Amino acid sequence: MVRPLMKQVRITYFLIPAVVASVATGCGWTPKLKSPLAGIKVPFTGGATVGEDPQVPFDVRRPLAYGQTLELKVYRNQLSPSRAFKGRVMVDQQGIIHFKSAGDVRVGGRSAYDAVRAIEAAFSRELGDSSIAVQLVSIEDVPLVTITGAVRSSGVVQWFDNMNADTALPYSGGRTSHGDVRAVYVTRDGVRRFHAQSGGVEIKAGDIIHFSRDI
Repeated sequence: MVRPLMKQVRITYFLIPAVVASVATGCGWTPKLKSPLAGIKVPFTGGATVGEDPQVPFDVRRPLAYGQTLELKVYRNQLSPSRAFKGRVMVDQQGIIHFKSAGDVRVGGRSAYDAVRAIEAAFSRELGDSSIAVQLVSIEDVPLVTITGAVRSSGVVQWFDNMNADTALPYSGGRTSHGDVRAVYVTRDGVRRFHAQSGGVEIKAGDIIHFSRDI
């Protein structure tokens, strides 16, 4: 007899509030009824928290993907440089990174080097300045340098301790110019400096190394 009694109690528990509400509505008064679920904690089942930055491994040989965070410095006017941006930006689920000053830039599926070029173009359009230097310091805390100029494969490579221009060169496939060419340009903090000899030129994370074609 216990189970039928419990069933009757449940039915009565849910019917009484409904009857009261019906009668009260007819009288022009609507009571505030407490839900049977009041006080019960329902677990959160939504998606990722807004602003969440997942840890996503980065490999310089692979394209950029959602969740990867880029640390950047962007400068304009290499003769008298001024900083246009410094900070970290994350690739969102649409493969886009957002800048307040340069708008949205699609980088998902692109190499780190192509992403740098796209960011450079966005800031050039926004600021009306063709002398933009985008220094990619790191992605997911992997320190990086950018190599351009008279090399077989311009690109972004991982920085390592005691790196100099000569030890960085093999990672871009070597020079494409004559064997007697030794000069190199290194951009750091927006300033581009000329070095007549690449050997011994210390390189730091975020530097842009440009190997000369003629000198």
